[in-house]
Amino acid sequence: HQSVRRLEHLTHFKHVLDTGNVRLVRGFEELFEAINGYLVDPEKDADKRREIVRQLCYRADGLSSKRISDVIFSRLG
Repeated sequence: HQSVRRLEHLTHFKHVLDTGNVRLVRGFEELFEAINGYLVDPEKDADKRREIVRQLCYRADGLSSKRISDVIFSRLG
């Protein structure tokens, strides 16, 4: 019950995993290899990351925190 593997079934993670555009690792060695791969080539899988943003994000305009704060402040009166 303490494994992070259980998180794969949570709705917000499942949507990301279901895109098929993420690298899923199953151990520390794979994790280190994946991280090093991105450090060597920061553009690795960039097209997949862009596709996740396209599929799952409302807007990718850099203004999310402003929209959130606008809603919070509007509720405060």
